[in-house]
Amino acid sequence: MMKKTALSLVAACAALAIQAYAGTSSQFVREKAGPIWQDGLFIGDGSMAALAYAPAHLEWTLNKNDLYDARVKTCEYMPHGKVMEKVAASKGRSVSFLTSEYATMHGDVDRLSSSMSAAILRIRFWGGVGWSAPSVPVTRQELDWEKGELVERMTSPFMRPEALSLVERSRDVMAVRLSDALSKSRKAVVEIARPEDPRLSDADFAWKTNNGLISFSQKLPFGDSYAVAMSAPGAISTIGRTGRTSLEGEGALFIAVRTSREAADPESAAREAVKAAEKDGFDKVRADNAAWWGDFWRRGARARFTSVPTVDRQWHYSLYSLASQFGKAPMPPLNGLSYGPIDGGTPGVGSNCYVHDQNVQIPMMPFFPLNHCEFVRAFAETYEKVAPLMRRQTRERFGAGGIYLPLNMNQDGVEHPIAHYRYTLCGGAYSGLVLAQAWRYSRDRELLKSVYPLLKEFIKFYTDTMTRDDKGVCHFIWSVPPEIFTGTKDELAVVACLKPCLETAVEAAEIFKCDAEEAALWRDVLAHYPKCARHSDGGWWGGPEIPDDHYMYGGHLFYPFFPAESDLDREAAAKTLAYTWKYAVEISHATREPHPAH
Repeated sequence: MMKKTALSLVAACAALAIQAYAGTSSQFVREKAGPIWQDGLFIGDGSMAALAYAPAHLEWTLNKNDLYDARVKTCEYMPHGKVMEKVAASKGRSVSFLTSEYATMHGDVDRLSSSMSAAILRIRFWGGVGWSAPSVPVTRQELDWEKGELVERMTSPFMRPEALSLVERSRDVMAVRLSDALSKSRKAVVEIARPEDPRLSDADFAWKTNNGLISFSQKLPFGDSYAVAMSAPGAISTIGRTGRTSLEGEGALFIAVRTSREAADPESAAREAVKAAEKDGFDKVRADNAAWWGDFWRRGARARFTSVPTVDRQWHYSLYSLASQFGKAPMPPLNGLSYGPIDGGTPGVGSNCYVHDQNVQIPMMPFFPLNHCEFVRAFAETYEKVAPLMRRQTRERFGAGGIYLPLNMNQDGVEHPIAHYRYTLCGGAYSGLVLAQAWRYSRDRELLKSVYPLLKEFIKFYTDTMTRDDKGVCHFIWSVPPEIFTGTKDELAVVACLKPCLETAVEAAEIFKCDAEEAALWRDVLAHYPKCARHSDGGWWGGPEIPDDHYMYGGHLFYPFFPAESDLDREAAAKTLAYTWKYAVEISHATREPHPAH
């Protein structure tokens, strides 16, 4: 049941992910490339990624999974006991009083920090600008997901340049090969630039140009730094935050990004990575990249939707995009690695935080039924690296053991103060479910052994904070169902997602012959487990203390059936979908269908 449910629902979601493209079975083809980064096509290796687009010249926005704004506003958090006192006295168990925490926030930064891009790569194949520039040629893009590479071709009466780009995983280096079938001596002007970003000071920016390389380093306002290095086959010049070189005839460029989180001297590390790739050569780098992607598709990820080619292409592009963004801790945050530079004229750069009611969990799920459970290791390692801080925050906020995952936190494990949202407490259960799913699909004992300690930490928070009624039934911590801002015990997402966590932990304790005392507790909790709350119409509901007529956020009500599969009552699922469709689905105003207030 698990595999059928996961495949059908993930495939349906993938079909909505992006617009359809014409092309062969292993390609997305755009006859005309998008002119801005928001419409770029994606290449990546799980650590570095690039969006490729063509405003006139060819351009790539480069992003890195461990480059982010680590500053977080701080506030005086109201202790859990005090929150519960106020909840008991408030009308409808509202948590609106927690907005008062906003008044205590400190720090001259965004409430939710924005993402941060590393560099912009630009390539043009003509020297003139202004009146001497040629008519802008049409750029065709062909993204081959089976090989993990992108070909871009410009077409005009006098030039036909081509760029083949990829990001190779073992080296964590981007490679670009340039050529022109009409001219063996075509000259390309190549620029590398630090993106516009008002958070970054030019005083903390510096160029280094020698030994056939151009690189820059940038100190970040919160203490870290990063560097970008690139091949420089021609003469080098710099002006402001833009460095320029050139390449004549067919040739290759290599670009690396390194941060102080992975290297004591990021600029030296980036330059060494570029030199090593140059020594191996483009053909070797390309072959290694193709081999990784060939293995990825061969070992799994072979779902086909042959009767609907559009869905088939969208499914494969979606999975390709996920694999391009995952693979190294920290895992991508809310935006993944699909974002661009931030300045006054560039909207759409969202928060770099983790959102723990589904947003960083769902991207993992397609990997499991497609024989790629290994991606869960980067997911788990992200939390393991910051576990000491999260344990301390859990003790401070709730007086409990284990780890609670705040609804919003950054890659360093630091909670964003978000007032009433902070009592949405399903994060540990939902992320624990991801660990449980990886085991259920893989049956890999080594994988289970690696994620079991973290799974126990998530579970402990709930068992430390649960209560029992006079019949011995367990009841989980008062929590706010996602997006509705009033609370209940036995919130639906917690009840739905925690059950597979407990079952997996019991299984692990038996397999590894350990934790007898904890396993006895987990079995007892499962034997006295609360039921998923129901609406009077018969479908699932946010919690037993949420009134039937309360505003609800429909997608979260389906958790018992998918992804948790802790309650496979088909009638309840159908009824949940029925009133979700009636009351909570936003329908486009462009159609004649109803458009509810939500």
